[in-house]
Amino acid sequence: MRKYFDGAGLILFLLGAGFTLTGLLSPWIGFACFYVVLGILVFDASQSSAGRKLPPLGRWIIGSVILVTVPLLSWNQISEYAAKKAKESSSHPATSPVSPPPVLSEIEKSLQEIERNTSQHPTKPGNPALSVAQMGAIKEIDRLILSRDETALRQAFGFPSMMETNIRMNMAIVSHFKKAETVPLDLTQYFNGKEWMVDSLLAEGHIRRFGGGFQFDPPDDKRVYLLVLPNEYTVGKKVLLKFEKSSELPTPVIKTIKDLDDAVYKNADKLLHVLNSALKKDPDYYLRYEDQSSPYYFHQVDAMWLDNFIQLRPEADKIGDAIRQFLGVK
Repeated sequence: MRKYFDGAGLILFLLGAGFTLTGLLSPWIGFACFYVVLGILVFDASQSSAGRKLPPLGRWIIGSVILVTVPLLSWNQISEYAAKKAKESSSHPATSPVSPPPVLSEIEKSLQEIERNTSQHPTKPGNPALSVAQMGAIKEIDRLILSRDETALRQAFGFPSMMETNIRMNMAIVSHFKKAETVPLDLTQYFNGKEWMVDSLLAEGHIRRFGGGFQFDPPDDKRVYLLVLPNEYTVGKKVLLKFEKSSELPTPVIKTIKDLDDAVYKNADKLLHVLNSALKKDPDYYLRYEDQSSPYYFHQVDAMWLDNFIQLRPEADKIGDAIRQFLGVK
């Protein structure tokens, strides 16, 4: 048994030296190994004291006293050493792998090729004469529109939040009148900081001229003629208008951008008409909107709109085609 004890002690000593000197994992593990080795040495030494063999209880008492006393006396020095090793380790962080170069879109690659050709052969026939402003406008279109898929384009114009906000608002309106609540309906949370779209035909006389502006009746449970617009929609429409008024872009490109702008507007206008027709058809489309037991009402307003949603990605592809034709690339 003593042979195995001594072998284990040697292995723990080597491990303790490695962990303590290198700081691998933790110096505390190394010191713990040293203390176990110390216990083994004390146990071996206590088997023979002054030529007499000590009883087992005596050996355990002596070993325990030494193993407790030594760490207590050396605790401060051990803590300082461990902190020093930890500081050295943090000052040399692992080197992160080199990031791969960004993936360039076809438009960006074409622009880079044109820039190289123009700089090397500025007068060579066939090199499109692009100004810095034109390149900047095309890159911005590529970043904001062409690089996005259908889902990202819908999110960029705020259509998911537009649907959610307006359905929730009309649920609150219909529920308020259904319960005949006497407390005034507060819709501030839906309108605060937002612009909105109105349709005078859907209002059925509830929008009137008032001085230089218009007067609106409070919403009711008979009609929907107002659509709250998310900030993404408002900002996105302004960006498209900026491109449409750009003097740097060719006419064919501007035309395709206007087509995308029209599609964005028509989707918002379609949502307003869907909200109104759903209310007129059956208020339960709102009252039972979250009723999972009813496949006829559960989130059916979503489907009414999304089934007729004009896809944005095909319109974006037309913009890309017009830009590539302008640049003279396939």
